[in-house]
Amino acid sequence: MDLLVRDIMTRDVVAVAPDTSLTVVAKLFREQHISGAPVIDKDSRPIGVITLADLVYPTKPTTAQGRSVFYVVTEDATQLRSIDVPCKSDGVVGDLMLSFVLSVTPDRPVLDAVRLMVADEIHRLLVVEDGRLVGILSTMDVMRALAND
Repeated sequence: MDLLVRDIMTRDVVAVAPDTSLTVVAKLFREQHISGAPVIDKDSRPIGVITLADLVYPTKPTTAQGRSVFYVVTEDATQLRSIDVPCKSDGVVGDLMLSFVLSVTPDRPVLDAVRLMVADEIHRLLVVEDGRLVGILSTMDVMRALAND
């Protein structure tokens, strides 16, 4: 039997809003040991992705003042949280995020998802069901599944 995305995806996802401060994103990446995060709207619909590369090599200057907020998306709910970081005028996620979203459904075979990741040279796919973010599939999730096989 083939593995499905739901079998190996990360279900508890740290996500950010378009108006989240870039300082907050950098702190989240460091504390959560992640290199990217989905950008979602208030209804948990994915609208983009922000990565460590976007922070290190910004494509345009940004000086907007963001908020100290992020989301934790779980199976049960999407919770808005805040982090104690002073937000200067260092920019916001919406200015640097990639607004093109590659996603898969939870019932898609893992091999199909891996082929998509390889073809597009990406490290994460958003897992979306009924338009709502329900998880993320990263290269690390795939490697973990292979190591446990």
